[in-house]
Amino acid sequence: MYRNIKGVLEKSFVKEYIQRVCGKDNELIERPAAFFIRRRKEDTTAVKRVIVLPPKGFTANTMNQTNSHDEALRATIQIKGAVREGKQGFSIVKNCLLVAAFNAKSGVSDLNVPYLTFDIGKTPNLFTAFHSAGTPPFAVVKENGFGFYHNLINVSDDWLVVELNKRLRTQKGVELESVFKNTTHTDTEILKRLYEGIVAYGDEVFSKLPEIVEQVAQLAPETSLPALGEMLYAYDTGRHEACSAFAMILKVGKLHPKVTLEYIKEAAESGAIPKYYAQQLTDKLNHWKNSSENTDNLNFG
Repeated sequence: MYRNIKGVLEKSFVKEYIQRVCGKDNELIERPAAFFIRRRKEDTTAVKRVIVLPPKGFTANTMNQTNSHDEALRATIQIKGAVREGKQGFSIVKNCLLVAAFNAKSGVSDLNVPYLTFDIGKTPNLFTAFHSAGTPPFAVVKENGFGFYHNLINVSDDWLVVELNKRLRTQKGVELESVFKNTTHTDTEILKRLYEGIVAYGDEVFSKLPEIVEQVAQLAPETSLPALGEMLYAYDTGRHEACSAFAMILKVGKLHPKVTLEYIKEAAESGAIPKYYAQQLTDKLNHWKNSSENTDNLNFG
């Protein structure tokens, strides 16, 4: 069995397959327990990506967590198969991938995490299904809200290669210049550096640029919130960019709950921030205000 991703990617049939799906100009994105390969320049309406899952790997940040997929109108997965030493093609593995999913209306995540978590066999409204390599593509996100939160879990001892096909919702894109018209040069530079960090690192920005995160948290909320609201429209490359902006708004909201809730209400009514994030932020901050368990540290990794 391969010890790391390098051995998998060096296989000639894997290289050829990745180039067919993602082109020659592609990039590798490393997550806590998965690897995503994408075209550097993706279409704005539909994308294809390759996911490589190590043994017992998963696509969320932790095994019992689900990611939210506000950007996806529909998404399908096909398990190409396992990559094994001595084999010159994908190997078929039965019941190797577990899909754990909630629908779009399954509730609000716990206070200190940005995603819904689960305990298989115990959590209500959790959908689970096992899938085998070599079978037709299956939907992990549907237009009716199915799979809005999900995690793909490799339950095998093999390295699995999976193909993702995703149809995207219409995306507004981030437009910060109008927000910065009434912002000082210093504050503008701090917020720009945060956005650059989110684009470069996604949710790793909290560990890679902690000083910038703290500087943004200390800005006046009237300055930071409009910019952070725009960042909720960041394009998703697999790094959880929008969720990083979401996490920053929560940080500001814990320091300035009243101002933040007022901003979210106004921004939601005007369409300045996505509806899903507005509802989640409102519910979480109201819960925090009314909770006797006011935890200072939010866990986004």
